[in-house]
Amino acid sequence: VLDDYAYGHEVLGEERRYDIRATRCGDGIALTWRDVTDRHRVAQALSLSERQYRLLADNS
Repeated sequence: VLDDYAYGHEVLGEERRYDIRATRCGDGIALTWRDVTDRHRVAQALSLSERQYRLLADNS
């Protein structure tokens, strides 16, 4: 069972991120996915901001 797999995919020149989940369903599997591109971008921006703040604080 696959749970919470981040998958990057390029659509029309723009990278999109998806949260993909798979679960057993009888003799097969059920897949769900959702676009988490915005959440991923916000997390990256926050990480960059934290690093910049840390550098500023360490060098003051």
